[in-house]
Amino acid sequence: MTQTKNRYKAKIANKTYTIIGTESKVHMDIVTEIANKQLAEIRDIAPETTLENASILLGINALSDQLKKEEKAMRLEAQMKKMTAEMEELKNKMKRTEELEARLEKYTSLENSAKEALVNGGEQLELTDQELSPQEAQSIMNQQVREKIQQNSHEFK
Repeated sequence: MTQTKNRYKAKIANKTYTIIGTESKVHMDIVTEIANKQLAEIRDIAPETTLENASILLGINALSDQLKKEEKAMRLEAQMKKMTAEMEELKNKMKRTEELEARLEKYTSLENSAKEALVNGGEQLELTDQELSPQEAQSIMNQQVREKIQQNSHEFK
């Protein structure tokens, strides 16, 4: 896709230049104003400087500013890549944390069910003092299921 070329008449240091480009008139007005201000500053600092030398210094200053901005943009881009990588790592850690929390909730539910089964089976259990491992809780639940199966099989006989 090609952009429309615009012709712009710029008056820089009392000389008129025709500039052809894709930028808007407003953009070129601002560029022209900045160029005239910076040329005036150079000539104020060094009045003996010719317009040609002042123009070269203006170009050097512009290139220097451009280089500084490109270096800053590259640093910011590198920071952004680093932060994006860190964000991905945090997302992965959050996902893992959520998985672990879900497992913990499952184990806690299993433990509570096992403690309830023990209490219902007549065991004296201080619920707040004793923690059951997932294996112990599962063993208790398995035993409860076996007892129910045996009870049901005796009822059918």
